[in-house]
Amino acid sequence: MEQALADFDDVTFTSDWDGPFDGAELDLSALPAPFGVYQDWELPFSSGHRYWDRPLRPGEVGCTLSHVHVWQRVASEAEPCLILEDDVQLAESTTERCIELLDVMDATNGLGLVYLGRSGVGPEPEPQDGLVYSPGFSYGAFGYILTPEAAEAFLETPIATHIIPVDEFLPAMYMEHPRPDIRMLFPKTTSAAATVPDLVTTDLSMGSDSETACDAALEAPT
Repeated sequence: MEQALADFDDVTFTSDWDGPFDGAELDLSALPAPFGVYQDWELPFSSGHRYWDRPLRPGEVGCTLSHVHVWQRVASEAEPCLILEDDVQLAESTTERCIELLDVMDATNGLGLVYLGRSGVGPEPEPQDGLVYSPGFSYGAFGYILTPEAAEAFLETPIATHIIPVDEFLPAMYMEHPRPDIRMLFPKTTSAAATVPDLVTTDLSMGSDSETACDAALEAPT
């Protein structure tokens, strides 16, 4: 990552921060205050959705905690921040395109989140100048730009006391989430866009740490 981000200024690595955010090592009965797992995440009926019909995994909790910790830092900044997970691959034009995106975000009132890579689900608007505005439901939190205002709005939601997968949380912030319980907990707060084509990708064949780092599903603490 140091080599991949050599062209970026002011890079911070979360591995230099304190925080028990590795799901395999988390004591879920004693999460650092005020965090708590959303106990009703697993639907009481079969939806046919492979992520919704099971309890949260410890790795998913650790992943969300890590992103929340980053949002706390972003909220204190003066400019939007680029957030990358550690297994991403950057396109050759990522640096230049990110600079352009900052101008777009500055000129577009309310645009708080820009996906640099994702897996879109369902129909979407046509791209405009390399961006899809108001994208449909998207999975993937491995590369995105977030404004301090959007980060602050994220932190004002009950995500700390009702932890859900960050992949589910981000779409809820800019659209009506397909799950009614998530819509109620997390009404949309900002507008979003996504780059076309992706500027950041991840090797899906390598699997997901949030699902495989700790294979056993968890029961939410009482």
